[in-house]
Amino acid sequence: MTERELLTILSTQDASEAVKLLLAEQEGRVKLTRELRLMLSYVRMQSLSQERLIRLMSESILIAYKIENFDLFQNFNDYCEKIEFVPDMLELCRQVAKLLEDNNEQLLFKANIESEKGLTISEAIKDYVAFSNVNPLEREAIDLVSYFSKSELVRKLAAGQERILNNIFQLLDFAQSNPAFADLLPEEIDINDFPEDFDWAEFYQDLYGIDFEPGQPQEEPQEAVNVDNLSSKLAMIDQKLAELKNRK
Repeated sequence: MTERELLTILSTQDASEAVKLLLAEQEGRVKLTRELRLMLSYVRMQSLSQERLIRLMSESILIAYKIENFDLFQNFNDYCEKIEFVPDMLELCRQVAKLLEDNNEQLLFKANIESEKGLTISEAIKDYVAFSNVNPLEREAIDLVSYFSKSELVRKLAAGQERILNNIFQLLDFAQSNPAFADLLPEEIDINDFPEDFDWAEFYQDLYGIDFEPGQPQEEPQEAVNVDNLSSKLAMIDQKLAELKNRK
């Protein structure tokens, strides 16, 4: 494969071609550098298992941004929408949030900044959270805009690094806010708090994508609910719970 063909796969983010090339390496037909292997893995991240995705992101976050116009936040958002079981999605979000918070990869400073190192993702996140809000549910889009207009650290970043950091913060907010919202829901529900005609089958179908009723053995998940947006889904369930309790 020529360098031009490889660059085309990366620039077009062609997942099927990325898979073919990674398979070719496994079969010994081509040799790839670690950097190219990781970049191709990000291109095909939608087909990775959750475990393999975490391993990939643990290898490097910043290498994803070497792919032209690659949006890691949007790709992760799309990945989460395809997860059929909500608790699995929440656990993945928790893992990604922790991975970001502990990440020591460095964003580059401008050439005229006297520093032996750049700004680590972990340091940037601590600065952003301190500026905006520790509670991800209370952060707003205006906080992100305000941070980038006022942060001294951001002013030190080299060209192109601000865009990367902005995308990382969006990924962080997404990964932190979904579990935080889910944690607001009660861990246990007393069925005596609800009307006798409450439709438990519908409730569990909404929440888990499975069909069972209180007191009955839990079955394996049936056809999954298509989750377009976790936050709106949980908000709907939370609202339903509140309305039912008010009816009591």
